[in-house]
Amino acid sequence: MVAAIFLIAVLPFVYFYDEALAIFSLELFSCVYFFTGYFNKNRKPFVKQKALLAIVLFSWLFTVFRSVFISVSPDSSFSAFIKLFALIMLAFGLSERFESFYNDTVKGIFASSAFAGFIHGAIALLEYIEAPAIPITWLDPSSREVFRTRCAGIFTDPNIFGSFLSVIFIFTLGYVFTAESRKNKNVGALSALLCGFGILTTLSRGSWISLCVGLFAGIIYIIIQKGKDREEIKYSGRLILVLTAFLFLVFLIGPFKYRFISIAKPSDMTFAQRTLINKAFLRHLSDLPIAGHGLHTFNQVYPRYRIVGGDYPMNAHNEFLHSLLETGFLSSFFLFVLCFYIFKSLHSLRKTESIGLPFFIAAYTSFFVQNLSGFSSRILPTAALFSIVYAYAYSSKTKSFGETKKISFISKLAVIVFVIMYLTLSGYIYYIQKQIADSVYLLKNNRIEESIDKLEQVSKISWRNSFVASLLGQLYMINNNHVKAVEMYEYAAELNPSEASFYDSLAVLYAPTDADKTKQMYELALKLDPASENYRLSYARFLLKHNEKEEAKKVLEKGLEFSPGFHDVYTGFRKIESMLNSL
Repeated sequence: MVAAIFLIAVLPFVYFYDEALAIFSLELFSCVYFFTGYFNKNRKPFVKQKALLAIVLFSWLFTVFRSVFISVSPDSSFSAFIKLFALIMLAFGLSERFESFYNDTVKGIFASSAFAGFIHGAIALLEYIEAPAIPITWLDPSSREVFRTRCAGIFTDPNIFGSFLSVIFIFTLGYVFTAESRKNKNVGALSALLCGFGILTTLSRGSWISLCVGLFAGIIYIIIQKGKDREEIKYSGRLILVLTAFLFLVFLIGPFKYRFISIAKPSDMTFAQRTLINKAFLRHLSDLPIAGHGLHTFNQVYPRYRIVGGDYPMNAHNEFLHSLLETGFLSSFFLFVLCFYIFKSLHSLRKTESIGLPFFIAAYTSFFVQNLSGFSSRILPTAALFSIVYAYAYSSKTKSFGETKKISFISKLAVIVFVIMYLTLSGYIYYIQKQIADSVYLLKNNRIEESIDKLEQVSKISWRNSFVASLLGQLYMINNNHVKAVEMYEYAAELNPSEASFYDSLAVLYAPTDADKTKQMYELALKLDPASENYRLSYARFLLKHNEKEEAKKVLEKGLEFSPGFHDVYTGFRKIESMLNSL
């Protein structure tokens, strides 16, 4: 119950307050849960069926870990791996709870979801009433007259909010089915109603589709499983039927249907973006490194492959493509196999009286579909929910196998040493991130010298961190210490030669004194991100300032070849057009 409350009800709000703190909290919690789960006297044996799923998981994890060492940005990759390992430890710790306290754990997850669904649904409702302005990249220009707003709740992205609510909605339905009194069932239905409305307000078509597919899968397994209390199942079913019918009516009467229908328009901005991402991957498939560029480096290396400019995505909107770019071909293959074995493990429980199975099947199916067109597995609150689903699948392999063997002294010592090392590393990463955040806060409050002093102290501890070096370069630049700024940006580029923004900043620093060096830096930036309208605009202005009109025209004309259209949204390309017309 404690895990369910923390992961489902508390963690999203900690994440909203401070992402670094949320990750560190998760890492601490995961260590405790893994440690206590490992030393649980009632722990089930590591049998063949359970071992197979673990082998597939760790085969995939090995390919991910390998990518850290060949990463274009090891500091980014390592911190992401530590976070990933926390999610895996959490899953293993939770699996022990499922095995030892199955009913209490499942009901705790469902009850926490009902509470979270009510809260987040209410937040979405209030946001929808207030109707804050929609950021220009969140919606196709042709749809702006139809929709007043697009809700993201406490999240920064409405698609992630929709993905989170979709799984919460499914688990809330689980609460409606498993609640002992009809009063509690009715309360759960109200929570599901609010949660469902919240999902509609996100305008996330991927979340809508994944939820529907997940619910369909769950219904199939409810039919397969023949529950004991048919009367209560009928009551719960009628309740859910009424609330889903009401939500569907809201969908039809309100403007939401137009958002769904727009998915069929080839000119739709979101559809066009996703199509262009896929085209870029197909075009450059032979150029991708076999072992990938490194975990958590997508936004650094994708620009060299993209075929249009504008607001390029921070994620691939497809987990398999994302993994292909970051961790390589073998990793993507193991990820696919892992997904298959998770489903197989869940499916193996179909003939049991497992109260949670239909809803965990529905949640897993929803997650799988989401990640074919999104990146919910990459974001902490939804990633934690996926760990819960994996824990359920992993525990389902060991419902009644033999007796627990005594844990050897060597195993105990190894686990203790591992947990201590892990906590030390996660604490170190959190300290660095906290100091960086404090430095940025000082910068925003115009306390430049204090910000520099703090970041200089961080750079002594984390001297191989390209982000710290570049941020320090930016601070020196603001403080008019151009010599130090050049030194730090050059060091950042040495640590991570794949980051185009470092060369763009160096070009700005070299511009007053060294034209040839400036050109070289702009060319390097455009080599790494040829579709960037901002780099091309800056380079063209520099060339015009040095009376190289023809070269400037070539740079701008090449830039227009990367235009995604929608110049009302991507105003950089409109500026390129205007500059070309003026020439």
